[in-house]
Amino acid sequence: MEKSNMKALFWVGKCTLFGKLIRWFKRHRETHSEILFSDGFSGTANSGPGVEIYKLDFNKDDWIVLNAPQGTTMEQEKIVRDFIQGEVGQKYDWRGIVFCQIFPWGWESKDNWFCAEIVLAALQKAFPELRGSKPYQQDAYELMTLLLLKGWTIEAKNLEEKDL
Repeated sequence: MEKSNMKALFWVGKCTLFGKLIRWFKRHRETHSEILFSDGFSGTANSGPGVEIYKLDFNKDDWIVLNAPQGTTMEQEKIVRDFIQGEVGQKYDWRGIVFCQIFPWGWESKDNWFCAEIVLAALQKAFPELRGSKPYQQDAYELMTLLLLKGWTIEAKNLEEKDL
């Protein structure tokens, strides 16, 4: 069975005003998350286009990179990608950001997604051990922590002690 080179990415580079507000409010450097597929395309939800799969111009210095667990297959990667592909075009979940991430009230959109929410929901389809966490309750930092606890490994060297 062919092995996957899928990765989870967590943005720690320069930010827009929105990213700076997230860093200030959440007290973590990680402001955004994506799944990088083996072919160099990435799946996520961005505040402008919403859910998308696009060719990522990848600079490791701007990201914390986690490798999927050893033994992850291309079939698992396809499950993750197919889920995100099925959501392409859905809008960004501003309601979830405000009422789940800033105010912990649990009010989120059932049809729209923010980055960590779509990434975790997609990964849960292929990795049963991630089920049980509610995607709308996870920010990028919490998602990164969950993946590390579930066997994902750090690739990039820019993880700082304060990130853990």
